[in-house]
Amino acid sequence: MQDATEDSIEEVCKRAEIAAEAGDFAAAREALEGSVAEDSTGECAALLGLACFQLGDYRAAALNYLAALARRPDHEGWQHMRARAEENAEASINLYVPPVVYYDRETLLAPPQADAGLPPPPPPLSVGTVRRVRMKVATAFAYPISTAVDLSTWAVGGLLGYRDAVWTNWYRKHL
Repeated sequence: MQDATEDSIEEVCKRAEIAAEAGDFAAAREALEGSVAEDSTGECAALLGLACFQLGDYRAAALNYLAALARRPDHEGWQHMRARAEENAEASINLYVPPVVYYDRETLLAPPQADAGLPPPPPPLSVGTVRRVRMKVATAFAYPISTAVDLSTWAVGGLLGYRDAVWTNWYRKHL
């Protein structure tokens, strides 16, 4: 009876090894998950650790390599992979990082694309006739008044001797 159990474990381990060599680590993991406790050599646990490592589940990989090393503590390859799995789990290396994308000028300066469910933007506000007339009248008065203030400041400064010199006491210096 013991030989039949060992043979089935060997068969499961062989099927998982074939799946792992084909790159189907999910199938290898699925095949091995119930057999690890029965394996006396540690091969199934190490293979399950490899499948978990390749799938990015580094904590499970470290635990499976630890179980394999409990059966064969002198295996250097498993020790190395357990250390790498623990480092990756600690560093949270399996977190998604978006790829670097370089855009060209036309893509960046293109008008924004609206989602299909959004309503169209409202039209821009039109400036009414009254407001346009008010702005033109204000501008027409602003230029002459501004020019008159500048000329009077220049004339008073020239008559009193303050032309082209700073005439303030903010700096508290004698000029």
